[in-house]
Amino acid sequence: MLNSNHSIDQAMIEAMRVAEYMRPAIVRPYREIAEIPAAAKSLERYYQDKKISERLKKFSKAIAKQEDRLEAFLFSGGKVRAVLGESFADNKDKVEPRHLDNLEQIAGDLENRAQETSAEGVALLKKLHKQFKILGQEKPAYKKEIKELFDRIFNLGDKATEEVYNMALFLRALRAEYGERKKTKSFTDEKEMLTYLDGLGR
Repeated sequence: MLNSNHSIDQAMIEAMRVAEYMRPAIVRPYREIAEIPAAAKSLERYYQDKKISERLKKFSKAIAKQEDRLEAFLFSGGKVRAVLGESFADNKDKVEPRHLDNLEQIAGDLENRAQETSAEGVALLKKLHKQFKILGQEKPAYKKEIKELFDRIFNLGDKATEEVYNMALFLRALRAEYGERKKTKSFTDEKEMLTYLDGLGR
């Protein structure tokens, strides 16, 4: 992982790498969890009384695995934002239009991809909700546990989506901040200003 001593270009490369990982992150948990009972011919057969505890534990472990991934995902996003912010601040005189354009492009790509995957994510979530609802009706003794599992599944995609949009907002804010700085010329004293103006007249 990068640190604040790296250049803007290096920080941008890391941001693009994380952005590539962010795009499928919204729907990945739903896809993998939805595959767990796929081999069963029916929900009734998959969730036989003698196996239901085992099946629910399997779901819980699968969700826990995705929760660990989510934590790593959130940590990476936070780290990249910190590195980008520090790299731009430490190299503010080296910010170029291409850097600002790249920030805008990455932000736009993240937002577009989030919108594209939301439909698939919602469809998979509805499928899982239907499965869990049927299971809760058929196995009322496990209804509370089943609801808790579904809530955990829902939170996975919800938090991942929030992180993607947070990253896009951060990139746009960074672009706006340094875009304005590039438009404004400041001088430490009158002599510096006159030297600058003389240079424009040549």
